[in-house]
Amino acid sequence: MEGTIPDIEFAKKVAEMNELARSTIILNLSDSVIRKVDSIESASQMWTKLDTLFTETSMPSRMYLLEKLFKFKLDFSKEIHDNVDRFSKLVQDIKRYGDKTIDEYTCIALMNDIPDTYSDVKAAIKYSRDSALLDLIINSLKSKELEIKENYNSKSLKLSL
Repeated sequence: MEGTIPDIEFAKKVAEMNELARSTIILNLSDSVIRKVDSIESASQMWTKLDTLFTETSMPSRMYLLEKLFKFKLDFSKEIHDNVDRFSKLVQDIKRYGDKTIDEYTCIALMNDIPDTYSDVKAAIKYSRDSALLDLIINSLKSKELEIKENYNSKSLKLSL
């Protein structure tokens, strides 16, 4: 008999945790998605079903995302932070599709999109002895953006005087 009697408290705790996880998942789904997974009782099985429904890893989808990466354009009507956020989301989506080499060419994709206004930043990064790290490029772009804004503000101030 020893070891065959289930621990009732443990079973209750597992059932409670499963229900909490399942409820949390359901609260974050739209009505149309809930209808697809509502009959599943286990939070783990529900998550697996959602993963198969919404995580497509086909080659055409991956190629589409890579094409978007290489056609990515910085929108200078927005802040660098917003542009970097869009770029990072795109890179994350590509990683989710299983592309393990994306980090090797993200810097090149971003560097190719830097306009002439930022040419000094681009040259400094391109010809530096360090490898072109994405963080270095992003920080350089942010610094240049601040410099451009300060120059614009100082010119505006001089014109108003």
